[in-house]
This record gives sequence, C-alpha cells and structure tokens, in this order.
Amino acid sequence: MRFYGCGIGRAPVKYVVVLDCDGTVIKESILKALLDVKLMTRSLSLEENEKMVNKAIRGALTKKDELMWFAEAMKDIMKARLSLDQVFAVVRKIELKPGVIDCLQMLENMNVPVVIVSYGIAEFIAMIVPEEYLGGIFK
Repeated sequence: MRFYGCGIGRAPVKYVVVLDCDGTVIKESILKALLDVKLMTRSLSLEENEKMVNKAIRGALTKKDELMWFAEAMKDIMKARLSLDQVFAVVRKIELKPGVIDCLQMLENMNVPVVIVSYGIAEFIAMIVPEEYLGGIFK
C-alpha cells in the first residue's frame, strides 16, 4: 500500500484526512475501467476478488495475500498484452468523484494535510488527481 499526499512534512497538525483512492477519490478503480473496456480479463473470479477487497478493507491482508493479488493483476495485464498507451488512454478517462476538488481545496485552505492511500500505481493516480493535491511527490 502506498501513501500519496500534500502537506506531509509540515509542522505538527491536529488533524490529517486519509482518503482511499479507488471509489472514494476517483469514480471507479483503474482495474475496473480496464475490464469495462474489454482490454483485459481477470483470472480471479469476481467472488475471489471481492473476498480480497474485503480483506484489504478490514486490514486483514497478509503479505502472501498482497503478493498473490498483485501477481494475478500483473499476469492479467501481461496476458492481455496491453501497451502503456492503451492503459493511459483508459486511465485519462477516469473521473474524480463529484466534490473531491472542492473538498481538497477546503482542506488545503484549512491547512489540513491529506493523504491518499492506494494499492494502485502512482503514475496512474497522478494522471487523475491534480498534481497540486499530490504534494509534488512525482517530481
């Protein structure tokens, strides 16, 4: 799991807002977007994937679970022979959820740091979330 955010390293603060990326900051997961345009298929069944998602939400994923889940996703991407251009074209169409920019701006005005948590690929997230809210971590 990776953490992306603005305001990291500031003076001590009373509050920090932590947001999940897929489904909270962005409307849909990057993987779901790739599946929806039929660029790839999943080797995990929907039931198996849902089980893994629920374990992740509960914080119950073991290191073995994480590695298996990541390996399966990479295997699916390689099996589909996706080019980066194809993936980028899909990722660029993913939208932020309504109100996310207003929320990030309000929190920034209140000097409240924001952390976006994701198992996703940093460069894909940076294509969706405006750079000023990622704290320059991709520079």
